[in-house]
Amino acid sequence: MEEGGILVLVHLGWRGIEQGLLEKTIKFIETKSKEPISAVLGPCINSCCYEFGQNEMDTLLEKYGPKIISETLAGTLSLNMKECVRGILRSCDVEVKHDEAFCTNCDPRHWSFRAEGTDKRQVMIAWKEEIGEEIIKK
Repeated sequence: MEEGGILVLVHLGWRGIEQGLLEKTIKFIETKSKEPISAVLGPCINSCCYEFGQNEMDTLLEKYGPKIISETLAGTLSLNMKECVRGILRSCDVEVKHDEAFCTNCDPRHWSFRAEGTDKRQVMIAWKEEIGEEIIKK
C-alpha cells in the first residue's frame, strides 16, 4: 500500500493570521501535493474570553470582514479567531473536517502560561492511519 498526502500542523495567533501565514502554508502544501486539502481545527481561546484592541481589530476587519468581531462574556470587544481561520480556509477551498468548539481559557482541561504563569505545557500530536483506500486523520 502506497502512503500519500501531507500532514501539517500549524499553530497561529492573531499576528500569524494577520501576516497571512495560513494562506502561505496552504499555497506551500499545494506545491507539494495535488490532493484536496482538508483541515481539523483544534481548540483555541474563543471570543467569549479573547479581549482584543480596537486598532488590531481594525487591521483584521479590513482583511477578514465583520464576522470576526465579537464580544467577551464581560462585554468587551473580542476577536473571533476561529471565524478568521474558517474564512481563510473557505477562500482557499479547504474543507473543515472537524472543529473543536471549547475555549482554552474557559475549559479547565487547558491552561495558559500568559494568563497564569503556569509551568504546565500542552502538546498536540497528529498522525495518519491508512485503512484500505481511506486515510483517517486524527
